[in-house]
Amino acid sequence: MKRTITIVSALVLVVALLVCAPAPAVKADAPVINITSPTGTVYVSSFPYGATIALTIHHVSLSALNVLEVTVDGNSLTGVIGNPFDNSNHCRPPAFVGGTTCNTSSDDDATITAPWSVPAPGTYSVGVRIRHQGVEGTDEEDVTFNLVAVEYPAPPAIANGYINSTYKGINAKKRGCIISQIANNHAHDSKYGPKGGPYDNDLVKLDVDTYMYSCSQ
Repeated sequence: MKRTITIVSALVLVVALLVCAPAPAVKADAPVINITSPTGTVYVSSFPYGATIALTIHHVSLSALNVLEVTVDGNSLTGVIGNPFDNSNHCRPPAFVGGTTCNTSSDDDATITAPWSVPAPGTYSVGVRIRHQGVEGTDEEDVTFNLVAVEYPAPPAIANGYINSTYKGINAKKRGCIISQIANNHAHDSKYGPKGGPYDNDLVKLDVDTYMYSCSQ
């Protein structure tokens, strides 16, 4: 009888130890972030240039993430978004303002976009950060924006093309008069835009229509 009591007591002691043992701590892990656009070198025709920063976030249970921020050269583009995801692992619409968007494809994956006005040619450092229990996931991309040299047709060429498509039957003298008037406006007044372009094509065409009646045959 004494032996049985000893065994039962030992079992009770083991169970008590298991109940009282602290639960294993959940280890914080860094979210995985990937900037997908823009990357590398981008060629554009003018500045300021409207770009869109796109990035993906992966983490088991998005709801556990907080403190999302997109930066350019260390300057915040989005502001700090404290809690971007709700308890159902969905984007919280009120958290995304100023053109910033959020979409989730699963409980663990999201895509974020943020508008960015690139002011001038140069190389910029685009950064993203987001946290899980104090452990920060980050990504950074160096993006270079270059200006593409664009040649714009001069106003006399625009006028000639418009005459060819709209007033095919006019004689050479009248055509010459019209183009001469357009060239004069361009040379002396920059009426159609700064030298080198871009030019106001609609204004050139409007003047062609006017000179059609004022230029002699």
